[in-house]
Amino acid sequence: MATDTIETGLEKTIADYLVSYNDCEQAISADFNKAFAIDTERLFRFLTAT
Repeated sequence: MATDTIETGLEKTIADYLVSYNDCEQAISADFNKAFAIDTERLFRFLTAT
């Protein structure tokens, strides 16, 4: 199996690993609130859960 070592390929490999093995979520830039510099949906979900 060939490994994609260009920057975007490396980023995807790392993100896929974190999502698959570390219970992380893959965010999308549209979810990011530029005015507050945070993903407000994930922030409030975290605050509610903890």
